[in-house]
Amino acid sequence: MTAAQTEFQKNRDRAMGIVDLEFDDSVIANSQTELMAMFDRVERGESTFEQEDAALMLRWRELKQRQFGISLCRFLGSVQDSVSTLARMYVDTGH
Repeated sequence: MTAAQTEFQKNRDRAMGIVDLEFDDSVIANSQTELMAMFDRVERGESTFEQEDAALMLRWRELKQRQFGISLCRFLGSVQDSVSTLARMYVDTGH
């Protein structure tokens, strides 16, 4: 095993240790194929850990923005429902 392969294996093991600590087993199982593909790209020299990390962070930000958008829509929908209810109550009381 070359020095580069040893370094790669050490980084791969470190990354897997972080994944094991941070994520539930079901999340790890569901993403195992994608994770192994990422390691393979790095090992073949098609990308670096830094490039893969940047791509993952970009995807995470996109998901968080989408999640925020969904949460905001739900919140605004509930506000609209509350305003409609208050308006009906106001009208029903004879105002």
